[in-house]
Amino acid sequence: MHARMWTARRQRLGLLMAVVGMATLQLAATPAGPLKRASFEITNNLTVKVPDGAKRVRIWFVVPQQDAQSDIRGLNVDAPAPVRYGTDSYGNKVGYLEINTPQEKHITLRETFTLTRTEIRQAVAPAATRPLTEQERAGLQQYLQPATHVIVNDDLTLRDWNEKSVESPV
Repeated sequence: MHARMWTARRQRLGLLMAVVGMATLQLAATPAGPLKRASFEITNNLTVKVPDGAKRVRIWFVVPQQDAQSDIRGLNVDAPAPVRYGTDSYGNKVGYLEINTPQEKHITLRETFTLTRTEIRQAVAPAATRPLTEQERAGLQQYLQPATHVIVNDDLTLRDWNEKSVESPV
């Protein structure tokens, strides 16, 4: 009986050590304290080569996305034509401009803004990971398809774009 009691104590001690170890690992994976923030001055330059004989050039370009971890300030786009803003089929903000009878061989856009990023902390649980199921893989296929404002052929119209355009992206 004494041996069984000793074995039971060792098992409980082992279980307690495992729980304490897991808790320590969890605490180590998620540091305490205030979230860190960092700010960056960003400049994006985009140059489009105009094909010889082009009658119209349409340019869609990425616009910084604001969310809980990304604060966008002072967005400015220097472009040779008015810029309109809208969203693509995935809800991302995009800029658009159109130049009829372009005279230049290159069209250049310059986008500047200040980005402040806030740290994201998330505990990692390796035991909770698994490969994707075939159903999950099939559900992700949509992200490999063209978005609504990606030119796939010459049948693209701007009617839908104009109805969704907004003044400012942020």
